[in-house]
Amino acid sequence: MSVAVCIVTFMVVCVFVFRPFVTAKGRIGERDAGPGGGTRLVEEREALVDAIRELDFDYRMGKVEEDDYRATRSRYESRAVELMRVIEETAGPAPGIEDRIEEEIAAMRKKDTVICAGCGRATPEGARFCPQCGTALAGSHP
Repeated sequence: MSVAVCIVTFMVVCVFVFRPFVTAKGRIGERDAGPGGGTRLVEEREALVDAIRELDFDYRMGKVEEDDYRATRSRYESRAVELMRVIEETAGPAPGIEDRIEEEIAAMRKKDTVICAGCGRATPEGARFCPQCGTALAGSHP
């Protein structure tokens, strides 16, 4: 019995580990265009954005020549734009996002916020001191 459990466990682990090596990668949008898909596209876009940030850093540090920097950054940017278009076409606009944003803005405007005299920032409800600069807020004394 324990041998059978070990064999089944081993097979499940092997399938889990070796599956990425066996599955074929398609072109953009071929496999991820369905409902609930697209996470791979978003992950790839995030990886490109990270690569662009790292490339910018390396260029500022002098590790990358200007010619290479411009060519590589252009390639990364065009790929990221392509991915963003596919993601937008696949996902479409978020349902009711504008309405939710407007509701949140209206709710924030309705709140009675106190403006700090020290730094001029709005403070959270019930705050006795400004979280930005530490100034005691008017009307917060017991």
